[in-house]
Amino acid sequence: MLTSGWYLHQRAKVKGRYPGAHSNLYKYATELAYRHLRAGGDAGLVLDGGLWSDLAANGLRRMLLDACTVSAVCGFTNNAGLFPDIHRSYKFTATVFRKGQETEEMPAIFMQHTFSDLGHFDSRAVSLPAQEIREDPRDSYPVPEIRSADHWRAQHALTSPPSLCDPRWDMEVYSRELNAGEQRHFFMLRKSKTSIPLIQGTNYNHFGVHQGDLPEFWVSLRDKGVGGFLRKKQEGRILTAIADYISDCGGSLKGSKRDSALAWIRQRTGKSKLPSNWVRLDLEGHRLSWRDVCRNDDKRTLICCLLPPNVAVTHVAPYIRPFKLTVCNEGVSYSERYSAPCLLYLTGCLSSFVCDSIARSRLSKNAPH
Repeated sequence: MLTSGWYLHQRAKVKGRYPGAHSNLYKYATELAYRHLRAGGDAGLVLDGGLWSDLAANGLRRMLLDACTVSAVCGFTNNAGLFPDIHRSYKFTATVFRKGQETEEMPAIFMQHTFSDLGHFDSRAVSLPAQEIREDPRDSYPVPEIRSADHWRAQHALTSPPSLCDPRWDMEVYSRELNAGEQRHFFMLRKSKTSIPLIQGTNYNHFGVHQGDLPEFWVSLRDKGVGGFLRKKQEGRILTAIADYISDCGGSLKGSKRDSALAWIRQRTGKSKLPSNWVRLDLEGHRLSWRDVCRNDDKRTLICCLLPPNVAVTHVAPYIRPFKLTVCNEGVSYSERYSAPCLLYLTGCLSSFVCDSIARSRLSKNAPH
């Protein structure tokens, strides 16, 4: 279907990369309605709420905001069983748009509970500036799930400081330590002398993992286990950093980045491999981490914790790298990115109701990385 020529907006890059996505019928239905409309034609659709919140639907949001005039978006929860045959956790939206001309302001309101709320749409809807959605640094045309004018003003004020991805915070978020599918052959059901616990989403609780479920799997730190796999990944990261350092200093790369980095190492150590003291794993430090899978209609949405050293995590648990890697003329060194008091402070802030409120208005099923 994607190669038929009808569906050109099912995928769009976010910060230069295509997000992982599954085919959803609501995505095809949206673009099919757009294709059938003549210029100036109107459409009204009742579809899955992911149209305005899912990362993978960012291409459709670009299409609707840049090539259509969106005149109404009313989002509903299914908690009251508006659609009795659909699970109560699902959300949906009623969207009205006209083909042609870009959207300047989008009247919208979300988290409504009854169909009678449609009768109050004009008085309750908030006009969201489309340009703010386009210029959002997340680059996915994200639409906040605003519930009232007061909620919009509060959300706007709370999100005006620099985001966590701003360089001033000096954060490096990583979410691929282990993949639960690709590296599952490393997982063990029993603990051994060289193993450490594998922490997944169900093990998380506010502030720490000590109140969550007990670990289901363990992984070995030996070279033939997860330890060797992670050290190999870290070595690749270090070699790339060395090659970038050479380029930044005005040097020329001979061959591949790896070959140039290894030649640089030989000049300083006389060895053809990375010295072992130049390789430090993220799991050796305390890490601020959070659950990736969550919903904005759960009791709490943003669940973050401070991970102790010597635990491994999967791709459903993004975290902030605990060490800052620095390359200088003498070699490679590491420094703690945040002190212990600072980590505790950040964990407390991200566990607050204020941050939870922001998360609820900005995501549907996955926390931001």
